[in-house]
Amino acid sequence: MTGDGFGGRSWYVSYNYNVGSYSAYTVCGPNDQLYGWGNNVQGELGNGLNVSTTAPVPATGMTDVRFYASGYITSCIRKDSTAWAWGYLTNAAGIAFAHVDPKLMLSGVKFVDAGISHLVFIKYDSTVWALGRNNSGELGNGTTTLSIVPVKMTGVQNAVRAICLGYTYGTTIILQADGLVKITGGYQWFTQVDSKMPVLIPGLTDIVDIKGNASAAFALNKNGEVFAFGTETQYGSLGLGLSQQTYAPPTKITFPAGSAPIIALSATNDGTTTLALDEDGKLYGWGGNFYAQLGDGTLISKSRPILVATNVIDMGAAETFSYIIKADKTIWATGQ
Repeated sequence: MTGDGFGGRSWYVSYNYNVGSYSAYTVCGPNDQLYGWGNNVQGELGNGLNVSTTAPVPATGMTDVRFYASGYITSCIRKDSTAWAWGYLTNAAGIAFAHVDPKLMLSGVKFVDAGISHLVFIKYDSTVWALGRNNSGELGNGTTTLSIVPVKMTGVQNAVRAICLGYTYGTTIILQADGLVKITGGYQWFTQVDSKMPVLIPGLTDIVDIKGNASAAFALNKNGEVFAFGTETQYGSLGLGLSQQTYAPPTKITFPAGSAPIIALSATNDGTTTLALDEDGKLYGWGGNFYAQLGDGTLISKSRPILVATNVIDMGAAETFSYIIKADKTIWATGQ
């Protein structure tokens, strides 16, 4: 539900909503103003305050917005291709910087992803830039030094998407135009290779989209197959039915009998729940369900995909709740 038309295959078109860990966003009105609601303790709503709200409030100065992403940090790209950010960026020693109003970060940007403690940008020249915490090498510049300004990643010249994952083991995963996938950071949690610069992930080819959450990453290929990798939690985050603390290299997820090829995925950096939409409009989910994020009528987490809804055209998985858009254009919510 990121609003830029990317992130799937077949008939899928994403809608103009985005969910962070505890907040949600949309762009509306004649000036394409970004609005947000929900948690604002980290300043993630960008309205100059740290006060949470149940009603939408405008992010200061954020008109002409064409793309946006949210974690504990929020970032958007305006129509002039400038990237702005607000919220908290932290390291082990505390807050590196905090902005309750949007701050200009970079120009010439076509994509951004926001995580718990770092941001990643892709410019129109297909290079990748990142800022924020860097404890595991998630900024991809060969160091573990935090940066409050964007730094260029090493060895990536053909990126089409990049995502921020993890907290203790911060990670950036990059999808290239050739369908291959690279990773930087995330050692011991998302990868068994300790690299602070992007390296190829074996076993992933013809990938068209990447998503991930606090402990698991997912890659969707051109045939509608989904591969999971990372470390299993008590919530079944990988969707592979593994025991807790088991590491898995890229492994194909098995969906229930009768499922069609998958066309889109949704997950959020700080969550443990993942949603997958198939070509027939059936929605599957797995992982954390302790707040009824899956909407299956229980509070029991699922370690393998289950069918949770039909006649779905888009979805958004957050940390404690989920959004679903049905074919009749109604919006449904479940969770906390």
